[in-house]
Amino acid sequence: MYICPHVHLRDEEEAYKETIAHGLLVATQAGFEAVIDMPNNKRQVVNRERVRERLNLAQRAREANSKIVTEYHVHVGLTADPAQLEEAVYCYNEIPEVAGQKLFAGRSIGTLAVIKEDEQKFVFKRLTELGYKGPVVIHAEKEQYMNVGFFDPKRPITHALSRPPLAAIASVKDMIDFSGEAGFQGHLHIAHVSLPDEVYLVQQAKKQGRRISCGVTPHHFMLDESYLRSSDGLLYKMNPPLRSKEEVRELRACVLAGLVDLAENDHAVHSLEEKTNPPYFSGMPSLWMYPHFVKWLGTIGMELENEREPIDVVRFTFGNANKIFGKHGKPLVSEIRIKHTWPISNEEYPMDPRRFCVELT
Repeated sequence: MYICPHVHLRDEEEAYKETIAHGLLVATQAGFEAVIDMPNNKRQVVNRERVRERLNLAQRAREANSKIVTEYHVHVGLTADPAQLEEAVYCYNEIPEVAGQKLFAGRSIGTLAVIKEDEQKFVFKRLTELGYKGPVVIHAEKEQYMNVGFFDPKRPITHALSRPPLAAIASVKDMIDFSGEAGFQGHLHIAHVSLPDEVYLVQQAKKQGRRISCGVTPHHFMLDESYLRSSDGLLYKMNPPLRSKEEVRELRACVLAGLVDLAENDHAVHSLEEKTNPPYFSGMPSLWMYPHFVKWLGTIGMELENEREPIDVVRFTFGNANKIFGKHGKPLVSEIRIKHTWPISNEEYPMDPRRFCVELT
């Protein structure tokens, strides 16, 4: 059984990409007890009305298909609007399925983002004043160090150059500093770390007594920037981008040594047309990769020679997320429903995402 605190299930105006019903069915087949949906849909999930619309879609999906047993939860997006921040805190306190808040500290897909440093500081200050003590999930990429205009679709590797390591590292440092200055009492979670230096910053903050964690995706763990140089390079375009072989190797060592708290999919479906033509969207479907990822963790984890305590796969794929995103002293998942996962083939890992994109679209 697994928990994923980071999926982008489309539906509504983007149902041509994927529906919540389809995403939950794939999640069930892959062995997920629960997923937490992200708020950067075309109509942002930033208030109680939008939260309830998403929850209703999930409820109807379960009623229509008894095979779906994966629990559906949602994060609420954060803006720099004081009234919206109050609404976000209300949603967390009053709606059981709201598992946390999401702050895009750099633009990714859609327009939900808080870019300016003074506004980022204000978000943490206001959340502190409102007494919010739940999780805030961070997409950490600092605009100051990005040059998205540098991207050339004829050379997908330029995407990695347009969002360099410094953008992620500087943003993680900002989030730790800004939340600390505000006296923020909630839990800071750095999503989809792609670099060892991000992990080291989180570890340093932990030693200082901060409530903080970080997660890694299967694609940032299993793939490197060489995939961006392939003939299908645009399919491997994501935010943050894939990194160098050396950086991935060190990131794997961090994961296998237990320095990364949990795995998260960042499952993000787009059509092949959107991936390979303007707007050349970032993101890839990754729920399908997860059983392969877990199997690979067990395989290469056996080969790790490190003095630090090795990874606990159950805590990494279930236990830590269950604790971090639980509420009011209770775990996120209280009952284990999924007993079997789909069979894992012996074919080469990772598999070609093109086949899965075609199936979805």
